[in-house]
Amino acid sequence: MAICSFEYAAKVICGEMREEGGPLAVGRYVTEVNVYNPQERPVWLSKRLVPTFPPGEQQEWKEGLPLEEQHQLTPGRAIGVDCRYLLGHLKVPLGPFFIGFLVIESTESVDVTAVYTTWGLRELDAPGIAVEQIKERAKASEERR
Repeated sequence: MAICSFEYAAKVICGEMREEGGPLAVGRYVTEVNVYNPQERPVWLSKRLVPTFPPGEQQEWKEGLPLEEQHQLTPGRAIGVDCRYLLGHLKVPLGPFFIGFLVIESTESVDVTAVYTTWGLRELDAPGIAVEQIKERAKASEERR
């Protein structure tokens, strides 16, 4: 794979929080991260999920990365990575609720947008949605490290 020059870290929240006192309010949470290639040539992407687990205990995830993938995205095309996809491709079980970062590295600048949806567990709770453009960061080259 070509050297990735750009990195994007999108927050990911997936699953149901059923009990008070958890890291988030009681409710259902779904994230979808979209990546669009505006370039006139193919772009190589590398994706990995970095869990922030266990929540609130200020510890790093020690079991290895549960998702590591690489693929090519053709010009003018987009992909979506959502909670169902992540749960179906995890190498280690994270449980029905997990929080972390989807880290995307690319060979060229791309557009990365996260869509967050939440709704309560009671019938009258209104759903909520938020859309966030994920900031691009240039990766340090190996020579400078």
